[in-house]
Amino acid sequence: MESITIIKKRSWQEIVRLFRQVNLHGDAQVLPYKKAKIESRIIGLDEVKPLSLYVLKRHLEFQEELRNQFLRQHKIDTLDLDGERGGLVYRVNNDKKKWLMASPIVEVSQVDGGVPVLVDGQHRFLVAKKLGLGIRVIWIDEVMPKVPLIAKPVEWSQMKILTKVPELTKKRDFRYKWLSEVPDISSFSNKKPIKKNLYYFFYRDLNKITSSAVRREGLSE
Repeated sequence: MESITIIKKRSWQEIVRLFRQVNLHGDAQVLPYKKAKIESRIIGLDEVKPLSLYVLKRHLEFQEELRNQFLRQHKIDTLDLDGERGGLVYRVNNDKKKWLMASPIVEVSQVDGGVPVLVDGQHRFLVAKKLGLGIRVIWIDEVMPKVPLIAKPVEWSQMKILTKVPELTKKRDFRYKWLSEVPDISSFSNKKPIKKNLYYFFYRDLNKITSSAVRREGLSE
C-alpha cells in the first residue's frame, strides 16, 4: 500500500443523515433507522456481540495496514473517527475506485433482549483487540420495532479467521431459516420474504455509508 488519497471527510451530521435513509434489502420503503437514536461512543470489545461467524485473514491484515497508513500519512486513526470526521471517502494507491469508511456499527437488538450487536466492522474490532485499544463506534438504539437483524448474535469465541468466504449457512446464525418462521410484517410492509431473499430480507443496506457492507449483487460478502 503506497498511498492513501482522502477525497472527502464526511461530517457526523452527514453520516447521521445517511443512516436515516438506510433501507431494508427486502423492502426499500422500510427505513429502520429513520427515528433511531444514533450516537458516537468509544467502547471495548466485550461490550458487544458479533453478528458474523468469520473474518477473512486478508481483510484483517488489510485493516491493520490501512490504519497504519492513515496514521502515518494523514494522522487519522481508523479506530477512532471522531465527530469531526464521521466518515471518509478515499482511494488506495492509484486505484480509481472510491472507498467509503465510517466507524464500526453497533445496533441494540431488542428482539435479542437489548443486546448490542456489531453489524459492521468486525475486522477493525479484532485489530483493536490485538492492540489492546478501545474503538469508536456508531451506536444505534431505539430502532424501528419488528425489524430484526438478519442473524442472531454469537460469541467472539465462535468467530473463525478464514482464508476464503465460507458457504452461506456458515457465515452467520441466520435468524429465519424457513419462511414459516418469519413474523407478520404486513403492518409496515407490503413485501413478503421469499425463499431467494429469506436470509437477507431484513439486511440494512449500508452501501452509501461503508464499503465493507454486503453488496446487493449476490450478497456474497
